[in-house]
Amino acid sequence: MKVIRQIRKGILMLMDLILNGFQHSLLWICFKNIIYEALLDGNHIAIDS
Repeated sequence: MKVIRQIRKGILMLMDLILNGFQHSLLWICFKNIIYEALLDGNHIAIDS
């Protein structure tokens, strides 16, 4: 019984990691797009490349 519980816990943790990574990459893409739009939009943000 204890082993099954450990395995289930491990699978849930793994799924959490995958989902969190996916969310972070999506957030990063959105963030980059927002910055890009802002820069094209008349340089609201001054960033030295």
